[in-house]
Amino acid sequence: MKNLLLVILLAISSTLIAQTSGKIIYDEITKLEIHLPPGFEAPVDFPSENTVTKALYFTENESLYKPIPQEEKVNAINTGDLHLEIKNEIPDDVYYKNLIKGQKTEKRDFLGRVFLMNGAIPEFKWKIAPEQKKILDYVVQKATTTIDTTEIIAWFSPQIQISNGPYKYGNLPGMILEIEDPQNNRVLVAKEITLGAPSEEIKPPKKGKKITEEEFKKIREEKLAEMEAEYGGKGGVFIQIDEEN
Repeated sequence: MKNLLLVILLAISSTLIAQTSGKIIYDEITKLEIHLPPGFEAPVDFPSENTVTKALYFTENESLYKPIPQEEKVNAINTGDLHLEIKNEIPDDVYYKNLIKGQKTEKRDFLGRVFLMNGAIPEFKWKIAPEQKKILDYVVQKATTTIDTTEIIAWFSPQIQISNGPYKYGNLPGMILEIEDPQNNRVLVAKEITLGAPSEEIKPPKKGKKITEEEFKKIREEKLAEMEAEYGGKGGVFIQIDEEN
């Protein structure tokens, strides 16, 4: 009887671990809005969106969100005086969360410079809606919040009993498997879920210059304005896909 009880307890323990740890692969899909100079048209097969694949490694207490190595793709337009290239060069950005401490460490790779930002995990005020659907084999429920006057939609699954999600998102009674972000023309959606012990060590990034989020925002805005003036001022087209929300 004791042996049987021990087996049952071990089975229950394994099930709980499987439900609160694992790896989720997300596609981050950003719609591209390209406005070419008058008289120029993009080829029919020119991409209308850019997709980056990232992984969320998680346990009950911590998580790590980072890109998966993938082949660089280049799409180009060459018509007379116009040369336009879109490359899906993927920065080695990392977002670490410690759910117990309520703290995050974010590593941002921006134009060859690496920055580290520490701070509190954002707390979102969600409104849970009655709508449901399925993502992979999981039933998810809709929730909404507002960021800078834009409504963000999340789809979360109570079947994965962790208040977490990709990037900075969380604070719902279950794992977030999809985010709709109209402000940035972006959708984050899970395409593969593997529960169990994470396949990668979860720890905060260490390399990079430590700055505040305000300092990073100022550096980014100044550099992007400089590049836009340089390329746009010469009749070129400058495109920046940023994951800052």
